[in-house]
Amino acid sequence: MSVSSNPYDATKNNPDFESIVGLGIDALPGLHDKLAVSPDNGLHAYMLAIAIETIAKVNLKRAEATRWATAKEFEAVWTEHLRSVPASVEAIASDLALEPEQRRSKLVDLGIPALPFLMDHVESGEEPFFSAVVELTKHTAFEASPETDPKEWAARHKARLSDLKQYVLSR
Repeated sequence: MSVSSNPYDATKNNPDFESIVGLGIDALPGLHDKLAVSPDNGLHAYMLAIAIETIAKVNLKRAEATRWATAKEFEAVWTEHLRSVPASVEAIASDLALEPEQRRSKLVDLGIPALPFLMDHVESGEEPFFSAVVELTKHTAFEASPETDPKEWAARHKARLSDLKQYVLSR
């Protein structure tokens, strides 16, 4: 019998990992803090990094500039990603050279941390950005659908969006 050394294999069919991911976006600050102060850079810390990426719906390994191989590398890349989100949302939102689908795709790539900044645009009347919100909230406790009224959705989730915005801006 062989045991995989791939940390992603350790997350499959793992009830503890699923419980962490099931906590949703409210768990992001605590998981991030735990990872930031942990002296561990092994499997447990790596699984925390995977949980953060899963909850946040990002894949930082996709781009060369944000690739990470250890939990400590992830923590640095994740912190930088959070710092860049507000400006990235603004840059993408104002880039009129992008087709609407390209813009939506780039906004979705920023992950859940972009939600409160996207909703700022939606609440200002730029409702086409709500399609990115719909994509990002699929299979979450606060899922939006294309039929959802964007302003009602924002009002219902104002506290959650405010907490998420504070988390992103605090990094």
